[in-house]
Amino acid sequence: MKIQGPNFSKIHAYQNQMQVKKEQAKEHVSKEDKLDISNEAKKLQMNQQKTEERDNHIQNIKSSIKSGSYEIDYQKTAKKMLKFWSR
Repeated sequence: MKIQGPNFSKIHAYQNQMQVKKEQAKEHVSKEDKLDISNEAKKLQMNQQKTEERDNHIQNIKSSIKSGSYEIDYQKTAKKMLKFWSR
């Protein structure tokens, strides 16, 4: 059975045209770089910043205790304890 005939050249031209479109689409995609940061990664980054701030705060408290200038706010401590246990 012969596949070639008068319509074969039309099909071949269509196939060539589709191949060119696919190659152009591949080139377009490969030229574009994109970076997405997930919400979870953003939260982790924010937590890291908070951890650094907390470490600085703790270091300040430690130095205050060593120097003897640290004063405890008993009212604030009692309020936080009540809030914690009243949940």
